[in-house]
Amino acid sequence: MPDYRVIVKNNRPKQSNISAFHIDSPTNGFPLTGFLLLLRGWIVGDYLHNNKIRLWDRSISSPVCVSALNETRPDVLAAHKLNESSEPCGFSFALNLLNLPPKSNLLLQLESANGDFTTFAELDIQRPRLQTTWLCKRNPILVNSLGRSGSSLLMKLLSEHPEIVIQSPHPYEARLAKFYVNQLLQRYAEYLGGEVNYPPGNLQAVNMHWLHHELSQQQSLSRQYCQLDFNELADFTIKAIDRAYAHVNDSEVTAKPSSRFYAEKSGSGHTARLMMELYPDGHEVFLVRDFRDMYCSMLQFSQQRQTDDFGWQRQHADEYMEVVAERVDQLRVSFESRTKTPAVIRYEDLLTKPRDTLQQLLTHMDLASDADTIEKMCSVLHKQVEGHQTSKNAEASMQRWEKELNHKQQRHINDLLSHSLSTFGYKV
Repeated sequence: MPDYRVIVKNNRPKQSNISAFHIDSPTNGFPLTGFLLLLRGWIVGDYLHNNKIRLWDRSISSPVCVSALNETRPDVLAAHKLNESSEPCGFSFALNLLNLPPKSNLLLQLESANGDFTTFAELDIQRPRLQTTWLCKRNPILVNSLGRSGSSLLMKLLSEHPEIVIQSPHPYEARLAKFYVNQLLQRYAEYLGGEVNYPPGNLQAVNMHWLHHELSQQQSLSRQYCQLDFNELADFTIKAIDRAYAHVNDSEVTAKPSSRFYAEKSGSGHTARLMMELYPDGHEVFLVRDFRDMYCSMLQFSQQRQTDDFGWQRQHADEYMEVVAERVDQLRVSFESRTKTPAVIRYEDLLTKPRDTLQQLLTHMDLASDADTIEKMCSVLHKQVEGHQTSKNAEASMQRWEKELNHKQQRHINDLLSHSLSTFGYKV
């Protein structure tokens, strides 16, 4: 059996306002048997009023938990001869390990007066994997992409394959598997971890407080909630997804008796990563488009509809380039962190050489890739979705950033996106 545990590394931060700190739980070498981890400790120093504590996940370059100094610690105040009326100096929160890969490195950080975060401890975590017993009939194909990258087009092509079931085309694209995984598995962990905020006096809040107390007091009960229930719930989740897609397949005008996969759009975050843990025989496809063209398409799409699509707002247009760059970086880091190499499809290749691109994708996923199948898939290539496109034709949708952005904007967006552009084979 693998050795599941937490290794705690205390750093010596070069920050004058931190005079002392300690992590009470977990201790170094703490054995893990489940999927929840209680993190508790304290930190003292100057100017810590209203400071935030956060855990930063290096694998996705993103915070997985942000909390506040939320515990009063008379023992700490007395030991350091501090005023007993001082602000809370302790922190305590439960970490949902399902939001992390089986092996992860987290940085425990404190917010400084200028809003930056300083690392004062690290946690190397190796958690158990979910263990399912249900033999599913269909495995997932997850299409991970950002908006305006051609995901609706790719889903339309995949829907023509005889071995792939898709719930519904654009714009009513359901995400049945993502719903079940998120609402059952991940929400269950949130409730146990106390991450759900209830109004004061709410009965559920009282009951959850009781549950958290019992989990901390009884080891057998903790194992039931934090380990055994998750594996049984994972089996139930896969069964529910199987039933849902069996219903989808049976309700189609032309059923697909040979279907072995279902395809869904998906973000590249922890839900997709968790689904690949549940489905070792599933596939991820990272669909990318020249991120500079994608940015231009996002702006044009929002302007056409006079909406705030993709988080863009006219009054904040100058800062939107940085927002897009952050999302692109997260997509790249997610791609680089995968243990099973995903397929990569470029939007430009899908438009200019669709048959070769589909041939490579289907071969990668061990799906039928004969000429008749590919021709059937390509037959829907030029069926436009009304109001969805922002360019006159395929040629106009490529290299548009060179025409639509001024020289200053071009330099700035190249600087912001150079790493991610290079990662996916685009010239800077």
